[in-house]
Formats: sequence, C-alpha cells, structure tokens
Amino acid sequence: MCKYSNKMKNTCQKVVGGISLLLGLFGVILLAMGVMAGGGLPPNIEKMLPEDAKKAVSGASGSFFVGLGVLILATSLLGCATAKFKNPCFAIPFGILTSVFGLILLILGFIAMAVGSPQAVDIMRKAGCGDKSASNPLNAFDNQFNEMVVKPMCSEICPCTQSNFDTFEANIV
Repeated sequence: MCKYSNKMKNTCQKVVGGISLLLGLFGVILLAMGVMAGGGLPPNIEKMLPEDAKKAVSGASGSFFVGLGVLILATSLLGCATAKFKNPCFAIPFGILTSVFGLILLILGFIAMAVGSPQAVDIMRKAGCGDKSASNPLNAFDNQFNEMVVKPMCSEICPCTQSNFDTFEANIV
C-alpha cells in the first residue's frame, strides 16, 4: 500500500474542498435558474420583468434544472465533507457521483465530436437535403424563407445582385 506524506494529503484536501465549493456555487446558481424557469419568482420581482422575460421564464424545464441543481449541490456537500472529515461514508457516494458525472460528460463529448466531424455533417446534409421535392421539410422551409425574406428584401427599389447571393452561399456551413 502506498504511503503519502501529510503535505500531499493536505494539498489534495484543499483541491477537493476548493473544487467542491466551486461546484456548490454552480449548484446554487442552477437551482435559482430552475426556480425561475419553473415560474417560482416572487410576485414583486415578476412585476418588474418585461413581457418577453415572463414568457422565457415560464417554461416546463424548471423541475429538470432544480433536480440537477440539487444533485450538483449534494455532490458538492459530499465533496466538502470528504475533504473535511475523510470518512468513507462521504467519500464513497462522492466518488460514485463524480464518476457518473464524468461518464456522462465523456459520452456527451464523444457525441459532440461525432456531430462536429465533417463525415457526420455530410451524412446529415444528405439525409436532410437529399431530394429536391417540395415535401422535403428543409426545401419547404427554404421556399418559405425565400417568399417571406428574400423577395421583400430584394425588390425593384432595392435590387440584389448575384454577388449578394454568392457571398451568402459562401458563408453557409
């Protein structure tokens, strides 16, 4: 079994405690966002919000954010308790929760890399833009966009040249 010096143990204790405190701050912020998204704002604050903000905070995702905030806050408290008391009753659940979070983030990272790769973009483009029929949702959107935006913007009063379209097409992903 390895023996670590007290200096190394104290350094690890400070690192775990510091990261846990930072994680706790994020947990509290996420809890507050979840309460706001769930419509749990006090009435005196709600009166001061503009109409657009009232619509934005009245989502159904509030309970998800509250649950995630509670889970992150619990992980933070377990991390702080592990750093302070060095007890397996705190360390084991802390290790399990951080491992689960790490695994989830690793999976999300692989998904993001797969989606961001040129091969995946080509596959999605072929799937979405494969046929040129009007029943294809992307083509229907493109036709509707041309009717609502391009035609009013490019008129006899303000004509568009082909270079406008070429520049726009060159900047599309």
